[in-house]
Amino acid sequence: MQDRLVKELALAGIETVEAANAFLAQVHIPAHNAWFAVPPKQPGTGFVAIPGVDLDEVLCAQEERQLGNDNCVSYNRLKLQIPESPLRSHFVKARVKVRTYLDGTHAIFHGPRCLGRYDSKGLSEKKKPPPKPARRRASGRPFCRSNGKPSLANKTRRSGHLMCYQNRTS
Repeated sequence: MQDRLVKELALAGIETVEAANAFLAQVHIPAHNAWFAVPPKQPGTGFVAIPGVDLDEVLCAQEERQLGNDNCVSYNRLKLQIPESPLRSHFVKARVKVRTYLDGTHAIFHGPRCLGRYDSKGLSEKKKPPPKPARRRASGRPFCRSNGKPSLANKTRRSGHLMCYQNRTS
């Protein structure tokens, strides 16, 4: 086809790109379609959607990796840690597949099961940001964490402070 097109352009006396594009649109492509086209037996499109298939899971890069002793997999300078799973207590040394999607997010699969999804920086989508650290009180007096009120009972000299957890002092 490429050799044939070059010869047809030479026979037509075409020397510029603009003239070649016009020749293709007006002469060559209609003649080619008239010679080789076959009318369809049925009207409509030949493409059929597959029910239950998520194209995002198909159109992604996938690589096999082995998990380390810390339930983490290294992938593209990221450490992806698998969250707790009801399936198994750990996945140490398990072979998993890391998928990278078009939007830059990642997922780890063990067979057909998704173990975790991560953003482009490797942070788990289920993880919440860590809580802000508690402020220290200006008075220096110990307080109960369950109700936030100062606790003066059962002071001890060993630790120098007293904390209350769920109405129990320690």
